[in-house]
Amino acid sequence: MFYLLTRGLPPTLAKNLLTYGFAEEVINKIEIDAIKAELDAMVLNRLGTEI
Repeated sequence: MFYLLTRGLPPTLAKNLLTYGFAEEVINKIEIDAIKAELDAMVLNRLGTEI
């Protein structure tokens, strides 16, 4: 988080990027593309931002 903040990212965006990164690791293990896309959209919606 500190690294992202020192690069000028706002705290909320930095937190969302880290959260998305962890979620994306799990989502990428899903083999069905339709479910993968839906979960990806759900995570982004939940974070309230587009990355």
